[in-house]
Amino acid sequence: VMLDSLGRELMVRRAYGVDESGWPGIFDRLEIAAGARVTMTADPDAVCTAAVFPVTYPKFTEMCRVGDSIFVGRYLVTGADESSLFLEVVAIEGGDVVCEAKNGAVLDGLLTIFHQERSATALSNLQNDLPALTDFDRQAVQVLAAEFEVDFLSLSYCRSVEDVDEAREFLDSIGCEATKLVAKVETRQALLNFRSIAYAADGVVVSRGN
Repeated sequence: VMLDSLGRELMVRRAYGVDESGWPGIFDRLEIAAGARVTMTADPDAVCTAAVFPVTYPKFTEMCRVGDSIFVGRYLVTGADESSLFLEVVAIEGGDVVCEAKNGAVLDGLLTIFHQERSATALSNLQNDLPALTDFDRQAVQVLAAEFEVDFLSLSYCRSVEDVDEAREFLDSIGCEATKLVAKVETRQALLNFRSIAYAADGVVVSRGN
């Protein structure tokens, strides 16, 4: 049994529903034309449309600068042309990041956000301050570990050896001392810390798409 944490995932907040067979999901499609303006907003009351993307991280504007590139793609389908949207930041206004679409795309399902690193050789972007394990992650792991013998916890967006240590302490605290940790290397920061992460974890997954 392997559990995959949510971690520091940044997403577009969208309403979800249930289809005729009882399967939950996000079924509305967003059609964005090349050159269109898209506002990514931290407003918790904003409704998602093709022109407004509410972001799950409230400090998103602090991470961005004019000229930055932002990628929005369907979860687990990133890289597919028809479900990939590249945005360029043209203005930052209060809690909003105003962008221009560099290509046309039709987006559906769960949408994830990647703030592309400015530097080709170092780490210049301001990183989000989300924890390695969110409160939701901790609750979910604890509930599932009470029913199943969990062999592995896959630690999404692991950035440092401290993240691995924090996850081990949590597993120990809920009686999962035998559960192994697989660190997911998904960011430039994690690549810079790769050696220490590899020594601390029981396994490593390199996410090529991210």
